[in-house]
Amino acid sequence: MGWISYRATHYTKTGQVDKKAECDARFEEGVAEGNCCILKSRMIGNTYYAAIKQLKAYKGEDENGKSIYEDLTIPEQEVYAVVILTSVDNNEYCNFAYKLIDETMGPFETKCPISILTLLTPTNNKYALEWRERCSKNANKEKKLKALSVGTKIRISNRGRKGDKQTIVLQKMQPAYSFKTPWWKVMGENAYCNYSDIPIDFEVLPDNKYEIHV
Repeated sequence: MGWISYRATHYTKTGQVDKKAECDARFEEGVAEGNCCILKSRMIGNTYYAAIKQLKAYKGEDENGKSIYEDLTIPEQEVYAVVILTSVDNNEYCNFAYKLIDETMGPFETKCPISILTLLTPTNNKYALEWRERCSKNANKEKKLKALSVGTKIRISNRGRKGDKQTIVLQKMQPAYSFKTPWWKVMGENAYCNYSDIPIDFEVLPDNKYEIHV
């Protein structure tokens, strides 16, 4: 499914497009109303994650071209995950755009909360299973990183960064500058590292240990 743009109908009290409400509406309003329900949804940045329970199954069209849906029994009501990419451009009349991705498509975005993953029905789909595993590992990484105290140093591989060093060392810093939460400084450089760029296999260094493999 490609990107779809239209004029938003859901806004916050401050007049901003309510991205979560717009995404929720894909499953709660219009032709989708009553066919499924949202068990839990959350916006992380510009990406929407949700656990969707399918309540009815599409059975085709009647003689007038109207879609026919049939109620599913409780055992048939599967819960699956969806990811929706969003974009807002207030300079355009069609100020909201989204792209819906089913978990069976193996989305690149893997910050789905554990609270949503635990609601999903078991599946045999290879791509969905791989995506769920990546999300679980990423969530566990975030939990471990947030639990580390300020001042902690970790070593990570130098994949994707400039220079010939095999590894780099990061130190967790107090909120400062434009950072409202603790952030990771690249030791020996005037640079920082995003949480999302820290690999799962990071190594916590003992106190005051600061070696970089070259």
